[in-house]
Amino acid sequence: MANTKDVVAWADEVCVQAITEARAGDTGLVNRIAANSSLKLYFDNVHGTKAVPSTSFPAYYAGHFKEITRLYEEYQREEAATATLGEVNTLKESLDALKILVDAQAQMLAVLQAEKKPKQKPVPPVEPEADPEANAESEA
Repeated sequence: MANTKDVVAWADEVCVQAITEARAGDTGLVNRIAANSSLKLYFDNVHGTKAVPSTSFPAYYAGHFKEITRLYEEYQREEAATATLGEVNTLKESLDALKILVDAQAQMLAVLQAEKKPKQKPVPPVEPEADPEANAESEA
């Protein structure tokens, strides 16, 4: 379960960002907040009318706060997944670069080994041995 202070801080951050964006003409986040009854209640009472302090909202509206906590935890999971995906992509790029380096080193090693090998002299053809009986006849 998420820490109450963290959830309240996140909800405040989302609401402040929504207000800032709405003042700049982008009402997308405010509309998304309005679509969730629990977050809308928080937004209206804490940031709109300021009837409830943010620290008191969890005690006054426990059921709604559970929904806000669920949203926060979902947000945390999505952020963790995005961060993990970024790390995986970074590792993949590093491995690709490392593979290129290893392949280059392997090619250089093959060239060096080819240069180190002494060139073999061609082996002279072996003449067939003469038949010992033929040698005996030619001596006689």
